Amino acid sequence: MAETYTDTETRKEQIVDAIMKIMASQGMVGLTVKNIAEAVGIVPSAIYRHFPGKGDMIDATLAQVRKTMAAAIANARVAGSDPLDTLRIMFETHVDFLYSTLGAGNVFITTEIASHFPEKRKAIMENMKLFHGEIRRTIARGQEAGCIRDDLGADELTGIYTGLFMAPVMMHNLAGNKKSAAESIKKNWDTFLRIARS
Repeated sequence: MAETYTDTETRKEQIVDAIMKIMASQGMVGLTVKNIAEAVGIVPSAIYRHFPGKGDMIDATLAQVRKTMAAAIANARVAGSDPLDTLRIMFETHVDFLYSTLGAGNVFITTEIASHFPEKRKAIMENMKLFHGEIRRTIARGQEAGCIRDDLGADELTGIYTGLFMAPVMMHNLAGNKKSAAESIKKNWDTFLRIARS
């Protein structure tokens, strides 16, 4: 396999992108150096020029997920006209990430990583806390502004919010019906608005 020169940072990004797509479609069982190299278009030995081992690749992947989430949160804060609109933007961005970046919205990826690499659980939890924490803070701001009901706690509404896409994505994983899942997600968002509006 002929390999053209690519700078280290770009190659690392390509490897991380390949890892995410492989895990979404095949899970940890498909995450071999051979498969990663084929997806990137390099020889397997070249992977180790950028990452000493699989654990390091997982670290970089989790870091990329966190970076993507942080960027989405920052964008939603700026683009949202009010807290509810900010929640909508974060919701749509997150669903798009699940379907496009992760190929099939594999919600089991983090669980699978944790089972194979227990030492990565802290990083996984930090990613989850980033997402959940921002949702809760946005809901709390909406309650203070009067556009989100305050007779339900921010924690309760955060739990409802995060449940909006989990079941439809899981259904898509099992049945492969993306259209049906997308329709369910939209209906769930409309339902959340009816529940959350003050």
